Amino acid sequence: MKMVILFNSFFLALLLNECTAMLGSKWLKRGKSSSDEFDIDNLLYTGDPITFACVTSENQCKFDLIKSNNDSALPTLYDALNNGRDLSLFIHGIGNRVTKDGLYFWHAKEWFLKSGKNICIITYAYLNSCKSMFNVVQSLNKMVKTKRLEFVAKQVRDLVLNVREKCLNDTHSSVSCLKHMSQVEISGYSFGGHIASRTCDYLFQKTNEKVKMLLALDPSGNSFLLNKVEYPKSDNADFVQIVHTSGVGIERQVGDVDIYLKFKSKTLLGLDKHELGLYMHFGTSAKRFHLIGEENGNGTVVVNTGEPLRQLKPSECLIGVYGTLSEHQKGKRFELVLVQEKEIKLFFDTLDVYGNLERFD
Repeated sequence: MKMVILFNSFFLALLLNECTAMLGSKWLKRGKSSSDEFDIDNLLYTGDPITFACVTSENQCKFDLIKSNNDSALPTLYDALNNGRDLSLFIHGIGNRVTKDGLYFWHAKEWFLKSGKNICIITYAYLNSCKSMFNVVQSLNKMVKTKRLEFVAKQVRDLVLNVREKCLNDTHSSVSCLKHMSQVEISGYSFGGHIASRTCDYLFQKTNEKVKMLLALDPSGNSFLLNKVEYPKSDNADFVQIVHTSGVGIERQVGDVDIYLKFKSKTLLGLDKHELGLYMHFGTSAKRFHLIGEENGNGTVVVNTGEPLRQLKPSECLIGVYGTLSEHQKGKRFELVLVQEKEIKLFFDTLDVYGNLERFD
């Protein structure tokens, strides 16, 4: 029993610290990337479907969940998304799932109302997967080895392209619609950050247009993957913002703007730091608060009272999907410090029901 505990502790330590894990370990050196040259349109994938959960109407009271492993199930969704609004996509981590009327829906509905954009959440968990640490690592490696990563990114790409095609072919419509990739934002949490960046690449290959923003929330590192993934990079979108919250995620700067969060962990191995990327997205996308990163400083949490946000200083940046890029910010590192009990309480009190992942489906 002691040997098992020691092994598990070593394994978790390896998982949580990419930098340490990569030192002197031959099997952890970067191998072939999952994006080795091949035509994504020739990919034949047989496996579990992915789930699209979208909010397209103010009167909507639940998700219409659509499961698909090809395009045949999606035409009704193309019609619903061709409603004159821009599009924000969110690609979850490998273990996340959604239900029709759970908290993920109510967050997406609030995001829809505050942003004025259609919202789609994409989940891709294996149907028979559980959430044990071993199973998560096994599933991540399987995602890369079987090219499910590319399959999911292609499915998301095709969703966007088909909505745009609906728009361009609708010559009788008097309302605006999705014509250009600058009307699309793509966010991803954990492994979803890699799928989001690949989706951006596939859209650019088809349209020669970049999406407005790629937001990667603590994208997972390569230290526990036998088959490596390419990290998000600054040319994936017009604006690439990377939020680093833990040792589970990548540590080096890879975006136009990289934000590093310092957080007082309450768990033994600091796993809540990784989950913080998701909490930050819940609060910022629903405009419950504004998070401001600062160069060589502590940053700020500003609760949204309905008043316009103050003008940011040159040394500050807005964290999250509403952030914009200034030329002087490119390549810089910003920080947000949440270590005082007062700051942490303000953060989670403002999140309210969104502040407990156990309540999400």
